[in-house]
Amino acid sequence: MTLLESNSAFAYPFLREIFFFFLIYIINVACCYSSQGFFNIGRYTGKYIYISTDSVYEVCKEPPHWGPLREEDAVRPTDPVERETLASRDSYGDRKLACEEVLETEANSQRVWWMSLRLPDVIGPRDNSNRFWTYLIWLRFGDVIGKRISLPPHLKGRKLSFVHSEDVGRLILQLVKMSPHHKFQQAYNLAFRETVTLEELINMMAKTLGISEVNYDRETTGSYLYPSVTRGPVNITKAEKNLNWKPMPIEEAVEKTVQFYEYAMRAPEFRRQRNALINKLIPGEKKEIFKKKFKKIYRIDYQEAIDVKDEL
Repeated sequence: MTLLESNSAFAYPFLREIFFFFLIYIINVACCYSSQGFFNIGRYTGKYIYISTDSVYEVCKEPPHWGPLREEDAVRPTDPVERETLASRDSYGDRKLACEEVLETEANSQRVWWMSLRLPDVIGPRDNSNRFWTYLIWLRFGDVIGKRISLPPHLKGRKLSFVHSEDVGRLILQLVKMSPHHKFQQAYNLAFRETVTLEELINMMAKTLGISEVNYDRETTGSYLYPSVTRGPVNITKAEKNLNWKPMPIEEAVEKTVQFYEYAMRAPEFRRQRNALINKLIPGEKKEIFKKKFKKIYRIDYQEAIDVKDEL
């Protein structure tokens, strides 16, 4: 029996998610170290949509204003020592910004229309960072894991930006159809309209799972998975105005993402990645306790053996 036959309620949404995921991946496979590579792509397609990140702000000067980060804040320090120090702290943001700089300086001579989309931490199906999925397992099996969910003191009350992969994919489809004009040749921040704290995000997940109380560790600086940046949330006013950016409400996005990973917790086609994550999180001596709770929640036996291809 195929996925479409066995779970028709998820079939078409999942196909759409797969399409969006691979669309973003293919566009972003790019030649960060070879400007000629992505300019060649641009010549054949007419446009180049670059998937960038809010990590670019980590290697830039402190913004001269309060509030969320604006696109014009992506300016490196003029002091070479400070510049090198910031770049060494975040090599990912450094490389991403370097790609943007190549686009900006060379695209005109190469006759390529480009746009850079700066994404904060992304939630949605098939996220290979496994951060959202880890928090879901932590919520479901925290008593078995034996650790409370960490909320470090420095994150108390700190608002964060997130974005859903489906919103980004939908925008890319619109941009592919859009005629090149003055809205290209620049960068845009993309995120939900709402900013949330880490605690608020996890509480939304818990609500969707029907968990009324979350056991947090607020005293120690334990492991945490969000945020991946330190400079704070991003301002999306420019994308709303120029690109008609209309992301789904964050509560809807969290609910959809929880539903996907709850499906992935029981679906055989996701067994390989699920087992790898569970083996990492659940102590070996508590595996039998975990299996009993898993069966109680999902009404199936937890299978350790892998006999199907991973599709995540």
